Amino acid sequence: MKIVLTAVAAAGLLAAASGSAQAQIAYTNSVLLGCYAHSNTSLDTPSNAVGQDTVGTFCFDGNGNEVGSSGTPGLSGHVTSTDGVVKTKTDQTATYSVTNTPGDGMGTIVEKCGTFTFSVAHVNAQGVAQSFRFILTKSTGNCTGGPTMVGGSAEYQGPLN
Repeated sequence: MKIVLTAVAAAGLLAAASGSAQAQIAYTNSVLLGCYAHSNTSLDTPSNAVGQDTVGTFCFDGNGNEVGSSGTPGLSGHVTSTDGVVKTKTDQTATYSVTNTPGDGMGTIVEKCGTFTFSVAHVNAQGVAQSFRFILTKSTGNCTGGPTMVGGSAEYQGPLN
């Protein structure tokens, strides 16, 4: 009887130990593939307070590029309202890299005005992110009149055609 209980206890410990060990998922640039609707808002310091809200679309090719088009469909672009001044930008392009650092599914988007850090929030069975979150982590100084802190989210719209 004692041997049976010991074997059962050992099996339970092995099951618990194997259940707690998780393999790291090594996401690649292909996790961002298609177009995503995004919205973000800014929060700035009082000395240079700029209130900005943005809605738009990011389109990614799965190979490290955010793609834009000045035609229809516009692919990547956005509308911003900065302290009540509305501006539209089309043909937005950038590069991105899924680095899995400091965590799984994290990476950077580098555009003219700065670098954004993102984290994928949900990946479907085909390995495509259904949503991600992003923040501005480095401003390049190449753009003026914009916010110093930006955070937002993006939801999958559909494939890039």
